Amino acid sequence: MEAFRIKKQKRQQNQSKPKKEESAVTLKDLIDPILIKQLKEQQDQLKAEEERRKEAEEQRKREERRLKEKNKSFEELLNESGMNWKEFK
Repeated sequence: MEAFRIKKQKRQQNQSKPKKEESAVTLKDLIDPILIKQLKEQQDQLKAEEERRKEAEEQRKREERRLKEKNKSFEELLNESGMNWKEFK
């Protein structure tokens, strides 16, 4: 009988707890929409800047490789060649 009363009390306690609000306030609701718009614009600008930086870095590396290839000596070109030049002697 005592166990039945304890279970009944627990059930009543669980039912009496208030449920969480369905429409909980989020951070997005608290922030001004104008501020959100400004932050998104700034994020887009930073992404564009990062893309430009990466593209400039790639261009610099391509130019560096091109100049290095252009200035190679005959010996370097011969060593990089896959052909066995001893066969042509």
